[in-house]
Amino acid sequence: MRSEDRDYFPEFAEMGSEDRDYFPEFAEMGSADRDYFPEFAEMVSGDRDYFPEFAEMGSGEHGGTDEGVRVLPSPPQTAVAEGSSGALLCLAEGRPPLTYVWRKNGAPLHFDELGNRVHLVGGSLVMSSVGSDEAGHYSCTASNTHGSGTTSTTLVVTTPLHVQVRPQMTAVRPGDALELQCLVTGGPVYSLAWYRDGQLLRPGGRVDILPDRRLLIAPLHSADSGQYQCRASALHSVAHAHATVVLGESAPRLLYRFIAHTLQPGPGVSLKCIAAGAPTPHIVWHLDGYPLHHTHRVQVGEYVAPHGDVISHVNISSVDVADGGTYRCTAVNNVGDVTHSARLNVYGPPMIRPMSDVTAVAGETVVITCPVAGHPIEEITWMKDDIELPSSHRQQVHSNGSLSLMSLTRTADEGRYSCTAVGRHGSSVTQHLRLTVAGGDPCYGGDPCSGGDPCSGGDPCYGRKLALFPPIHQAPWQRA
Repeated sequence: MRSEDRDYFPEFAEMGSEDRDYFPEFAEMGSADRDYFPEFAEMVSGDRDYFPEFAEMGSGEHGGTDEGVRVLPSPPQTAVAEGSSGALLCLAEGRPPLTYVWRKNGAPLHFDELGNRVHLVGGSLVMSSVGSDEAGHYSCTASNTHGSGTTSTTLVVTTPLHVQVRPQMTAVRPGDALELQCLVTGGPVYSLAWYRDGQLLRPGGRVDILPDRRLLIAPLHSADSGQYQCRASALHSVAHAHATVVLGESAPRLLYRFIAHTLQPGPGVSLKCIAAGAPTPHIVWHLDGYPLHHTHRVQVGEYVAPHGDVISHVNISSVDVADGGTYRCTAVNNVGDVTHSARLNVYGPPMIRPMSDVTAVAGETVVITCPVAGHPIEEITWMKDDIELPSSHRQQVHSNGSLSLMSLTRTADEGRYSCTAVGRHGSSVTQHLRLTVAGGDPCYGGDPCSGGDPCSGGDPCYGRKLALFPPIHQAPWQRA
């Protein structure tokens, strides 16, 4: 320490051997160990740019003239690791010599009560083995007969950060909610962030980060699986922990369904279904039960969005009467399937697209769709071999024009079926198909009843069958 500096810091100039035992850092000031308290070390070394206000200290500019008090402002916050040493600086100049008073959280510090870990050195407060109880707001007032000045800082005692994410491994399904906890010890924590596969997650939409550091995502998409990281930052340290989120298998579910339309011929129309599931589902389209294929006017497309949802659409340019009917989208994966259907009505006279012949198994139930287009349709009727249906309790004509045949028998149900659609002005159209019943007993698929001819009017099983399939009185299909 130079002589001119000793005039302004007499406390350091007069340090005796007993003080040097307590503060070897200051005793060796000016030697190699200048990094311990760099604020003081720089002043001694002559690098006066560190504190430009003190650049002229010791130059003799002030001579011995009495002067007021000048105090350098302290940083707003001073961080010291728990268990280490630190200093709260109070750098001041003035003549006559200054008197220093320190306060913690507004209360004066009495050094005789603080023990050997806290000392006043050159106006600055020096601490060794800093503990969490030392944290708080400190102020230093330097004064002489000409005035006083005060500076203050907040001492933050830092402890090592430790982060844990719970649960560390979780398996969830698309559509469920995900909740991850970030447990942090140490600090103080200045910032906390969540990442998925290295990408920062920001609150908004499906993502929420709560004040207690929990991460919530709902509903989950297929793309939400991956590695999640909670990253906590303190003043001089960072800690993080990971969790793995795996999406288990789940049946498809429809997130968006198209609605029914009634249109005049000419404009275009788009029908869309959006589905999610694990594995990613595939969406197929049908029109009146028949697979829908590309044509020069009908385009069927599908793609997987970045978040894993499947988006499928049917785009029809310049709709025609023949495009009318019941459209169905079905999302399928190896876990299950889900279906939605709605009708597209196009104004025009009735028409029925050609129907394919049907083969069904004896004893089962079959549903036959009449692929009617045109609008409005007043009535749809079914006939078998010139007999209007339903003609028995096993037959039902539904309000959408489809025909159900239950507990099929070859003798009673096999044959030629006709569907007739009638328009508003009385115009009608008819299409035909043939139903073939395969396998089983020719009557009711091998019913074990015995006695008599089951196909004759004296069927001994009639009472049992009547209990299973009571008569249904079904009016013909009519427009609502």
